[in-house]
Formats: sequence, C-alpha cells, structure tokens
Amino acid sequence: ITTTHYQSPMTAIQMNMTTNANKKQGKAVWKLPWVVFFIFLYIYILFLINYSIIRRYYIRMEWNEALPGLDKTFMRKVTMKSHMTAGALAILLGPLQFVSYFRKHPRLRLIHRWSGRLYCVCGMLSSVFGLWFIALKKSLVGGINMTISFSLAGITIGALSLKAWQTARAAKWNSNGENNSGNSHNNKAALFQTHRNWAIRSYAQILGPALYRYWYTILLLTGLYRGPSLVADGLQCDENGVCPEYKRPFDNFFCWAYWVSAGLVAEIIIYYLPTTDELNIPFSETSETTSLISSANDSETETTAINSKGNASAFNLVGCLLAGIAVVVTGDIFYIIFSGSAKNET
Repeated sequence: ITTTHYQSPMTAIQMNMTTNANKKQGKAVWKLPWVVFFIFLYIYILFLINYSIIRRYYIRMEWNEALPGLDKTFMRKVTMKSHMTAGALAILLGPLQFVSYFRKHPRLRLIHRWSGRLYCVCGMLSSVFGLWFIALKKSLVGGINMTISFSLAGITIGALSLKAWQTARAAKWNSNGENNSGNSHNNKAALFQTHRNWAIRSYAQILGPALYRYWYTILLLTGLYRGPSLVADGLQCDENGVCPEYKRPFDNFFCWAYWVSAGLVAEIIIYYLPTTDELNIPFSETSETTSLISSANDSETETTAINSKGNASAFNLVGCLLAGIAVVVTGDIFYIIFSGSAKNET
C-alpha cells in the first residue's frame, strides 16, 4: 500500500496556514456588499414570484393581463405557466448551491447535491418550455427583435444548466477515484473550480428574467423611464400580440442588455474569485481532513477573499453600488406595499 502522497489533517492545516501568510500580498475582494445585494435582490424576487406567478397564474388566472394573446390556446397557457414555475424554482434553489456550509460538511453534502440536481433540471425545463412557448406564438410582444433575443437567452439558460450538471458529475466522479497522486489532487481541485464557475454563469442567466423586471422597477422608481406595460394609453397590440410599446428604442436595446450584462457580471465575478491554487485547498480522500481544512479556511474567507488578479477596487466599488441600489429599491417596494395597505384600510 502506497502512502507517499497522503496528507494528514494536521499537515494539511499547516500547509494552508503557511499559504495564508503568503497570500497577504494578494488583493482583497469584499464579499459583504455582494452578499447584501443578493439578499435584497432575493427579497424582491420573492415578491415578484408571489405576484407574477403564484397570484397571476395559479390563483387569479389572469392570462391576458400577463401577456397579450396568452389565453388564445391551451398549450400557450401550459408552456408559459410551466416555464415560469420551473424558472422560479431554479431561482429559489440557486442560493443553496453557493452556501459553503452545505458543501463542506459531509452530513449536509447531500442537500447541496440533490438541490443542485433539481436546480439544473428546473433550469433546463424552464428553457424547454420557454422556447416551446415562443415556437407556438411565433412572435413575442416586442416583435422579431425580442423573439430572437429571448430565444437566445432561453438556449443559454438551458445550455449553462446542462454544463453545470455535467461539470458537477465530472467533479463527483473524479473525487470517488482511488488515485492518491499529487496530479490527481490537482485535477480534482481544477474540476471543482470549473463546476463552480459554470454554476455561477448558469445562475446569472437564471436570474436574468427577474433582473429584466428589476431594472425596469428601478427606472420607474427613479422616474427615468416607464416600462411598456405602464404607458399612459395602455398597450395597443395587433392581432399577433405584438405591441409597439415594447418596440421603442430603449426596450429594443434592453431586451438584449438584461441577459448579456448578467453574463458579463458573472465573468467578472469568476475572474476576481480566488482560484483553488490561491486558496490552497488540498483534496484528501478523508472527509475528516476536508472538514478540518474547511474550518481553517472559514476564518479568513468569511468576509473577504484574496486573489492575485491585481487591484480589486473597481470590483468592490461595483459591489457596494449594487448593494446600495438593492437596499433602496427593496425598501421602496416595502414602503409602497405597506403604505398602500394602510390607505386601503383607512
């Protein structure tokens, strides 16, 4: 039995502490602003899911209010309802994939794996039903420009969900291997990092439809622009359900910008995240070692992450800006809802 490449828990921790001392030369990426941004964005999304999906599609059955011509055929209603439901489930499951607590503890790792599988399935189903709906309707409310953009966005969601699934299986299959060589450990680290990156890309696109409405909400609250459904004279749609209000210059641009920009932000996040080499995460065959190493890492990486990509000031500034916007927007929504409720009661 060869034990040359086995690392005891204490050896792994000592190596990790040595690397942490050397990593101080890197640049700090602030996690907290991004966490705040996603928490308040998530609160907004919960309101959106309740109003736009649960109440509209399951309680009130307001098909035409959601989209012009949606109630013309049974399959249009089925595909749109399924698309929205699967997408909402994927959005709700997504954050579980990025909570390190579930990944690091052997007893809870099944939660990460099974919720991740369900997340990927929901992402792919959302893509399939969305594209099916577009095929049935032939042209969306914004005409050919929106139809092409949303079709590409749907294909991207499905492809990235599939890629996240495939890289997760590759990482899991390799972690179950019996080769204890140093190259094998490095390969495992690379596979887990690859899976992390594809999961980030996937969730950025899953969030896209929610962000589409989120940025419109910001423009409305700031008085800069009124979304197509809020124009003064209401929607004036033709027999194919195409509405000129969705074909204004900004709306034509925005139906591309919302999901392309989400992809760009995902790439920036991936670029600034520490690699497994920078975190020096050794992959041992024993769950005890993994648990001890994770505990050693937690103290430093809970609020900041160290990378060697250069100055992270711009990245941190963007995180703080998005956090501030999310807090203000979600706060305004709370104010509008509760102030409206108070007026109704009086």
